[in-house]
Amino acid sequence: MTLKSRLFLLPLGVWSLLALIGVGAIYGVWSQDVAGFPNQRQLIYYVAIPALLATVSLVGLLFAPKPIGRGCASALALAVFGYLFFFTGGA
Repeated sequence: MTLKSRLFLLPLGVWSLLALIGVGAIYGVWSQDVAGFPNQRQLIYYVAIPALLATVSLVGLLFAPKPIGRGCASALALAVFGYLFFFTGGA
């Protein structure tokens, strides 16, 4: 495993963990039978976006020896901070 491919392990782990947390949160709301929740936007934000970026990280891990690998891994790692800013309500 090269250094470039190791760079993708952090974003892959973080995005996968956020997707699992999102699935747990959506299931928790769904099991309480709250009217109108979870809605489509919540499903997209808490499950689909982290799952998509985890998939992108996995694909990046497979193609990491390419020159663009390091920049893509850094961008995926920095995207976590922007995502978590809104995940916490901006506080």
